[in-house]
Amino acid sequence: MPLQQFTAIGEIADDEIFQGHESEIRMFRRRVAYLPGTPVALGEVREELQLTRAPNWGYQLRRGLIPLDEHDLKVLRAAFI
Repeated sequence: MPLQQFTAIGEIADDEIFQGHESEIRMFRRRVAYLPGTPVALGEVREELQLTRAPNWGYQLRRGLIPLDEHDLKVLRAAFI
């Protein structure tokens, strides 16, 4: 069984976009202010999220950080606490 969890929640800290130096591939980054909390299993919140309503919703997560609507943010913030 795959492990499916939301492991962090945060807010973009500023408007600066910078290029990372972790490897030969120079990805663009944003600073994130992560909120404290405990990982949340997808199964605990899946039915409440707008994010998971569309078919093949998981493909968008492959891009890394994605914006969430206000409803999903409230659900996840409540679950992380």
